[in-house]
Amino acid sequence: MKFLYLASCPHTGLMCRKYDPAARKYNVAQKPGTDVQILVDDSRTIEEVQKDFSDEYPFLKIEFISMVKKGAVASPKAEIIPKNKKLSAIRDKHVSGTVSIEPDCTVKDLLDTLENEYGLHARVYRKFGNMWIETGLTSHWSLSLQNTEGYEISEAFAKK
Repeated sequence: MKFLYLASCPHTGLMCRKYDPAARKYNVAQKPGTDVQILVDDSRTIEEVQKDFSDEYPFLKIEFISMVKKGAVASPKAEIIPKNKKLSAIRDKHVSGTVSIEPDCTVKDLLDTLENEYGLHARVYRKFGNMWIETGLTSHWSLSLQNTEGYEISEAFAKK
């Protein structure tokens, strides 16, 4: 068998293929037509954008961060911008638009789009039991796979 298993996430209904040892990568298949649309506009708050994101990906969260100057050392928590801030106050590109998140969009793709097109710096975290972990080491995974992993891990923790 090529894949360890094929499972449907009970929360999202998405079919998620796990690790493919032959290709040495993770794969995911998602229902067609499930693009997520997130409006980016100076009048919106961080909290509104976070809600749009977490409504679709309940086991992921997005945090907006301030840029760290080169050579400066900062704690990860010190960089997170409060939720009540308007997008206009935290970005240098004041372009309005809609971020369309396709089913196979990776964390890296999303973060690159937010930064390059809208001047927003962000991090994505995955639910891991009762805590949140940064997805930096798995940024090549799709958001759907990240969300499914968060669900499965949280369910496993809940059963203990």
